[in-house]
Amino acid sequence: PFQLAAAAGLSFPQAWYAEFTATYQQRRDRLSGVLERAGLSCFPTEGSYFLLADLHAAGFRDDAAFSRWLIAQVGVASIPVSALFAQPERPEARRYARFAFCKTDATLDAAGARFERTGPLRG
Repeated sequence: PFQLAAAAGLSFPQAWYAEFTATYQQRRDRLSGVLERAGLSCFPTEGSYFLLADLHAAGFRDDAAFSRWLIAQVGVASIPVSALFAQPERPEARRYARFAFCKTDATLDAAGARFERTGPLRG
C-alpha cells in the first residue's frame, strides 16, 4: 500500500507540495510562538510535525509530570519525550516535551488561547 501511495503522490502537481509545505511551516511557526510566549524555548525543526520544547527553561524538571500538569491546568496535551527513550530515567530524557503542529488552525488557535489565559509557565 505504501508504494501505491507514493506513486499517487508523485502525480500531484508541484504547486500542491509548495502549498503543503507553506501551510505546515506556518503552523510550526505559530505553535512555536505560542510556546515561546508561554516561556518554553523550542528547537527548530525542518522535517517533522513536532516541536521539542525545553522544559528546564521554564523551571520544569520532569517531562511526564509536566505533561500531566499541562493537560489538567492548561487543557493542552504534550508528549513526554522520556516515553521515546530506551532509558527514560536519564536526565536528558526528562528535559523536553514534544508538541504536534499537524493540527487544524482551529485547534492551534484554541491551544494558543489556553496558553494565553494561563500566562507564562513556571515549574
